[in-house]
Amino acid sequence: MRLITKIPSALAVSTSLLIATGSDAQAACVLTTSAGNSSYTCDSGTSGPLTDTTGNNTLTFPANGTGTINGDVTFGDGADRVQMDSGTLTGQLHMGNGTNTLLISAGQITGDVTQGDDVDTFVMTGGRIQSCPRAIATTVFSWRTVSSSRGLMMVTSRR
Repeated sequence: MRLITKIPSALAVSTSLLIATGSDAQAACVLTTSAGNSSYTCDSGTSGPLTDTTGNNTLTFPANGTGTINGDVTFGDGADRVQMDSGTLTGQLHMGNGTNTLLISAGQITGDVTQGDDVDTFVMTGGRIQSCPRAIATTVFSWRTVSSSRGLMMVTSRR
């Protein structure tokens, strides 16, 4: 009889620990860099600047999130991707050279956005950005793809 009463108690304690730790790990904007390809998610809370200049990096602000990054986000050469469906970046977004993709449907970037050299993709269906690169006035672009549908414009450029 004692064995039966002790097992449920142990299970109840371990189950409550799993529930408590699981919810804390997912609700954050903790951006810790590592070597190589990295994926970052900012769904709630606040983080400082993010610099990761190695690998192919991904930054996601998921839909219905409230995450904020205070400072610049800087990626290096590589196929970097930013998916912004919520949140705020109070700084500049520097995606570096390489084949980069910026998709923004909601949220806000308060600084300049630069995607670097190579073929890049920019799709904006909502949200706000401060401006595109300052160098655009002195750079010659040959557009590889420009398409428009229902108020959405997608531009893929080749420099």
